[in-house]
Amino acid sequence: MAEYLENKKIVQANSLVRQTSWTLNLTPLKLFKACVSAIDTSNPPKDNTVVMHKSDLIQLLEIGKKQNYVYLKNQLRSLITSVKIEEDDKHERYCALVNDIYWEKDSDIVKIEFHKAVMPYLVELHSRFLEYPAELIPSFDSKYGLIIYESLLSNWKQYADSNEFTYDVDTLRYITGTEKLYERWGNFEERVLKTAVENINHIQGEFLVKYEKIRHGRTIEKILFRLVPRTSWKQTTYEEAALALASKVNNKKDDTSDEEGDIYPW
Repeated sequence: MAEYLENKKIVQANSLVRQTSWTLNLTPLKLFKACVSAIDTSNPPKDNTVVMHKSDLIQLLEIGKKQNYVYLKNQLRSLITSVKIEEDDKHERYCALVNDIYWEKDSDIVKIEFHKAVMPYLVELHSRFLEYPAELIPSFDSKYGLIIYESLLSNWKQYADSNEFTYDVDTLRYITGTEKLYERWGNFEERVLKTAVENINHIQGEFLVKYEKIRHGRTIEKILFRLVPRTSWKQTTYEEAALALASKVNNKKDDTSDEEGDIYPW
């Protein structure tokens, strides 16, 4: 695990998580999240710039040094590629996630300047924002796992009384950047949905997940995701966690019923 990510948080506006079409590959997506974790939201940088260490980023990517500095530099440069951050009936908005990269040749330092259009989604946070431990980032081996995890976690935290969330297939394709990829359903399900669920259930996050297909006639139009809180780091399937949670609730009920006079202690 990348030690420098310990005790850091990824903090983003819900709208960035839900509205952006993440066309980046996994490596630059991880790098972007690592840079986000370097922002102090209580004292955001006035120049929109964070200072990173190349050695830390190489550790995150689990690659060697020396010749792989070239690989790291190229992956960081891909953050300058534009992504769609907003879309509605009247407009679309595209911008680069990163505006400038200052790569110091004789130093371990690299400075990343976020695009001014992106910064409000990272620092002007009010009631609706997503926060989770940055140390989870290295555990993702699928960009689709990371993207869908953030989206589900965003909904789960905002709507705490619900453990079920339904997505149009078109919405899933949009946020995962697969609108023009995996056009056959079988390929999309195998490469995106199954891969994401498997990855999410093995990262030791806050929940485990499974999904169900909702059809309209013969067409699959929506996906229903069911979430259950993780009660043990050993759990790797929704069914395991659901069974453990039900058992815990039942045991608590049995303990309560055995204690006469203690049901309403006040």
